[in-house]
Amino acid sequence: MNEMLILRELCKTYQSNSTRVNALRGISMAVDSGELVAVMGPSGCGKSTMLNLIAGLDTPTDGEIYLADKRIDILNETERAIVRRRHIGVVFQAFNLIGNLTVADNVELPALIAGFSSKQARARREKLLEQLGIADKARAVPANLSGGEQQRVAIARALVNTPQVLLADEPTGNLDTENSREVMTLLSQYNVEGQTIVIVTHNHVVASCASRIIHIRDGLVANETRVDVKGDHKSVLSRLISLEVQ
Repeated sequence: MNEMLILRELCKTYQSNSTRVNALRGISMAVDSGELVAVMGPSGCGKSTMLNLIAGLDTPTDGEIYLADKRIDILNETERAIVRRRHIGVVFQAFNLIGNLTVADNVELPALIAGFSSKQARARREKLLEQLGIADKARAVPANLSGGEQQRVAIARALVNTPQVLLADEPTGNLDTENSREVMTLLSQYNVEGQTIVIVTHNHVVASCASRIIHIRDGLVANETRVDVKGDHKSVLSRLISLEVQ
C-alpha cells in the first residue's frame, strides 16, 4: 500500500513561564492509504497533541509531517488551513457543531468554504446524511439532537470534502455504549470503502476495530499491536488491556 501519512521524529515542547513540557519526544509512524489506525495511551501522553499537529491546528517544535508525500508541517497558517479544508477531516469528542445552524448548514459549510458550489455541497450533504441515517434531521439544530446524532453530523461534516485522511479524537467519548458501537460501525464501513482513518481513543473496544493500534507513552511510541480481523476478538481486547496497564 501507499503511505498516506508519515510522521518523522515529531516533537512538541510547550513553554509555560520557566516550565518546559515535552508533549512529544520524537514520534515516528506511518499510516497506509485505506488503513484504520487507533492511537492509545494514558492521559497526557501526547495523543491529542499528535492529532492536532497532523491536522495543522498546531505546529511541531521539530520533526516532519507528510500527507500523501507532501510535507505539511512547514506550511504557514493559511496554507495549513487550506490543506485541512481540502484534505483532512476532523471529528472531535465534543462534536463542535455550530449551535445556531441547522444540521444541513453545519455539514455544507466546510464544502462551501473549500470552494464547492451550493449544488455540489447540498448533494454531498444529502448523500452523507442518508448514509448516516439522519437525513430526516437536516433542518434540526444540534441542541435538538441526541449525542449519537450529533456525532453523526460531525462525521458527515468531516467527510463532506472527501478528505484523504479522517482524524477522530475520542469520537465515542461522550456517547453511551450503543451509540459508541453505532459510530464505530459507521467509521468501519467508511474504512472498508477506502477511507484512511486515525482514531485517538482510550477505549479498548473502539481500538479493537482498527487494523493496527499504536501505543504512546511519555511522548514516544511504546509499541504496536496488529489486529487480525479473523482472530479472537476477546484475545485482542485482553492484549490491549495488558499493554495499557504495563
